[in-house]
Amino acid sequence: MSLSPPHSPESTAEERALILPGYIRREAGRIVVDPAQFPSKQEFERIIERIFAAGFFLRGLDYPVFQSLLYGKHSPVCPSGVFLAQEITAFAPERQSLYHPLKITEDQAEYLFEPVALERPFEAPLFESGEDGQEIQVGVEQRTERIPAELDLDEFVAHCWKNGVRFGIDCKRVRGLLQVKNPERAVIARSLPPTEGRDAGVAEQTKALHRSNAPSLLPDGRVDLSHYTNRFPQIHKGTLLLMKTPRQLGEVGRSLDGQPIEPRLPNDFEIQTLAGEGTHIERYEEREYLVASISGFLDIDAQTNRISVTEKIVNREGVSARTTGDLILEGDQYEEYGEVQEGRVVEGKNLVFHADVFGRVSSTGGNILIDSNLSGGMALNRNGDIEVRGMASNAVLRSAHGTIRTQRAENSVLVADCVEIESAVQCTILAEVIVLGTAAACTIGGKRVSIGELRDHGPDDTMISMLMPDLSGFDRLQAEERKYLAECEEVSAKLRQNLGAMTSDPELQHYLLLAGKLQRKEITLSPQQRAKFQHLAAHLAPTLKRIKQTRDDAAAMQLEINGVHERIDKIEEQKRKASDGIGCTLENVQGEVRVRPLVVLLDAPPLHRMSPRDLRVHLRNSVAGEKMLFSGNDNHFSWQHQS
Repeated sequence: MSLSPPHSPESTAEERALILPGYIRREAGRIVVDPAQFPSKQEFERIIERIFAAGFFLRGLDYPVFQSLLYGKHSPVCPSGVFLAQEITAFAPERQSLYHPLKITEDQAEYLFEPVALERPFEAPLFESGEDGQEIQVGVEQRTERIPAELDLDEFVAHCWKNGVRFGIDCKRVRGLLQVKNPERAVIARSLPPTEGRDAGVAEQTKALHRSNAPSLLPDGRVDLSHYTNRFPQIHKGTLLLMKTPRQLGEVGRSLDGQPIEPRLPNDFEIQTLAGEGTHIERYEEREYLVASISGFLDIDAQTNRISVTEKIVNREGVSARTTGDLILEGDQYEEYGEVQEGRVVEGKNLVFHADVFGRVSSTGGNILIDSNLSGGMALNRNGDIEVRGMASNAVLRSAHGTIRTQRAENSVLVADCVEIESAVQCTILAEVIVLGTAAACTIGGKRVSIGELRDHGPDDTMISMLMPDLSGFDRLQAEERKYLAECEEVSAKLRQNLGAMTSDPELQHYLLLAGKLQRKEITLSPQQRAKFQHLAAHLAPTLKRIKQTRDDAAAMQLEINGVHERIDKIEEQKRKASDGIGCTLENVQGEVRVRPLVVLLDAPPLHRMSPRDLRVHLRNSVAGEKMLFSGNDNHFSWQHQS
């Protein structure tokens, strides 16, 4: 490809007079960068910015070298100078007009390529018909003609720079699109995401552990070992159990504007936190190992995440009055292989039960997983999901912030942010999002309800209440805040008025002017003048104190006004979110179904705090003036609330 296309202007005096720093030189038709004098990359970027901003571009630019000098880890090295471009050329305004604005998103830039042309003015003869019918030229008129032109890659780079794209141009792709015959929009530049590092972890050093994968690292820096296979192999003294693998830092990415994108700092931990009874830490060749101090059985403590070698075996006989009684667990994960009997309580975090649960299980966070059935019991989670892979029967399941999932549910109460059930019969369900495979004789309250099939079951129909927000409550709250805002602004205005009156006193202004000059050491007072000044200061002290108090009161009132504005905006956002996405979709309706809107009053007790009986009654009771959205068994129903 020629470095000097036909439309390139000759070097002008302005171009020859362009002053460059010492490390950028013109040498026999080349622009080179001297690595020995190369300054910081930030300084080089400022010089490039000045070149482009002054209306020039780099003809014959070596784009990879250009990017390396700006953003590479190391600058290119060449004793005779690094070739940057062939010349610095003026970017003519008529050429600049050929280029369109770019469409820039967070991680890429697009450009619409299409044929272009330059407009050139010319004079055309103007004719009139004479008396003998002959055409006679009577003058000339000004016209323009469009001359086909071609875009230029080097100009394109300068155009992108001036539009904020300084990194990541795909020159090969752009070069192929510069002479398109038909309009085509294409991605011409992409940001470079950072390369993620690797968290510190542990690697197993013996098959006796019977682990298939290395333990994972928790967000708080501790290593989670409790998800390993729960067995207790015999370990011999001196056995290397685990080796700490150090964290590895990631590599910096780059945004389209050339700014660095820092990778996440990998997590680290101290392997000493894993050393329990019968183990210790040893160091070999800059690596740390957890080593067995005695021979015995391996014990992984789910409460502390420590590995111990002891003579004890962990009990797996379930939770009952005969074995453990109620359990209050402080660990981050608990796994039970025996039954939880009726009346027993298990409280902890991240609870897993492989056998049936008849008692109450409660989690402070994480997830609750019941591999079998929940029968006559309760599953409560303050912050996380609940999953029952078998059946929930005559049970109560509540998640304050999370999703409840189960294969089957009968005669149960389920309350969560989201409820997903394959088959639900005679259940009371309350959630923002409800997704059911089949449902029969259920009482449902939600904002986004989707049911694949509805069937009959006994005399009860399926009642669906679409929970609608009480927007009047939001309006009332906003009105109260606006009233309070007006009162605050009235007080603020009075404070400003009082402050203006106090500070306009001539005697006070003279004192403040004199005090300022004394503080700046612009004047010096004689002893007699200083005595008068001190007398004046004592005289004005009460006034100055009142001024300071008034200013403090005005600042406090302004803070209160700002807080009121924030509360009004927050209420408006809550009002908007309260109505978003409310809708219902019912497929294959074979049983009797009723769907109605139910306004949830702002000052009414929250539905999720009602007892199971009161909740069912509330979701089924008629409301004065209510209008059914759907009633019957018409096979299909779909409805979307319009705000």
